[in-house]
Amino acid sequence: MFKPRQIAQKFVAREQSEGAGARVYRSIGSAQLRSLDPFL
Repeated sequence: MFKPRQIAQKFVAREQSEGAGARVYRSIGSAQLRSLDPFL
C-alpha cells in the first residue's frame, strides 16, 4: 500500500492573459519553481 506524503511546498499560481482576453493561472514555468519537474 501507499503511504501518505507531506506537502513539501505551497505557492500561488500567477494570473496571466491568454488569447482573446481569457485569464488563466500558470503555476509551472516560473522562476520560483525552477527546480520543479512536473513530469517526475
